[in-house]
Amino acid sequence: MPLIRATLAPLALLVAGVVGIVWCASDGYRRRAALFEMGRLTDRSQADWSPSERPEWYAVDSTEALAPYTPLAHSIAGKGDTHTRAKRLLTYVSELADGLPEDTENVDLVDSDDVAEIMAALQSPDYIGNCAHFAAILHTLSQAAEIQSRYIGISGDGWIDGRGHGILEVFLPESGNWMVLDPYYHVAFYDTEDRPLSILDIRDRIEAGRQDEISLVQGELHTGRIRPDDESVLDVYGRMIQRVVYVGSSNSLDGRRAIYDSWLARTIRLKTWPRPIRRAMENLVWNLDRRFIYIDRPELEDPFIPYYVFRASVALTLIGFVWLVLALLRSRRLTR
Repeated sequence: MPLIRATLAPLALLVAGVVGIVWCASDGYRRRAALFEMGRLTDRSQADWSPSERPEWYAVDSTEALAPYTPLAHSIAGKGDTHTRAKRLLTYVSELADGLPEDTENVDLVDSDDVAEIMAALQSPDYIGNCAHFAAILHTLSQAAEIQSRYIGISGDGWIDGRGHGILEVFLPESGNWMVLDPYYHVAFYDTEDRPLSILDIRDRIEAGRQDEISLVQGELHTGRIRPDDESVLDVYGRMIQRVVYVGSSNSLDGRRAIYDSWLARTIRLKTWPRPIRRAMENLVWNLDRRFIYIDRPELEDPFIPYYVFRASVALTLIGFVWLVLALLRSRRLTR
């Protein structure tokens, strides 16, 4: 009887923690949302900052990390204003997979988050990239060419469950605004007067039913993917534009180097692990990704709930386990 009383509370904490972890792991949206550190952007002005006034949470790659990409980036971007140079980089990245066969069903998806490895793989007929791969390359080359850029995710009410789309915004100092570049579809967005549009500009027009005010400039794709027309691209954006995600950890090169050069990563050979497990470790142990979200619709499912439930559940599980072990040891000493 004393043993039951002594172990009842830690067992309750242990069970509550396990139930919370199982709840987070039982659904794809909750499982992935639990892995990210998040902050909330509550006002549009917090998303419209210029690079010279970027917030403290927004980290960029160091010059040292970008150095291996700098010669290539400058040779592609060439001379001219920021808009012209960024469009050249967009074309280069979009056409990296020119040699991809038309039938891509049996072609493997690139299993890497390293930009150099992604670029090498995409030039092989054995691999295909997704939107995140192309956006990561364009982001790195833009930074290396001294063009300020930021990675953007768009999606509907389940933004983190794999139905989202990764794009890029580059800052045009000549006009003082951000411009969307989509390297996956090889497309840039403008208004009817040929002024570049940011992701929030696009969302404003789509949600107001003013798609006719959006003009798409699209390059030719020879990647085995179906080349969508203007209407289908806007349809994709129309389904996903409700939620816009600004990624805070845009220092992916420095972040990954800090992880994989660490003693722990080398000891456990983290780079050889399957990508889903590797990404989970990067987030849980090294906190690689910090996502700050601009939300103006409270009815959208809130990823903060599984984020906090997961961390509270892990804490309850650890506390309950340690408490239970101590209670059992104490009970054993008393019965001797």
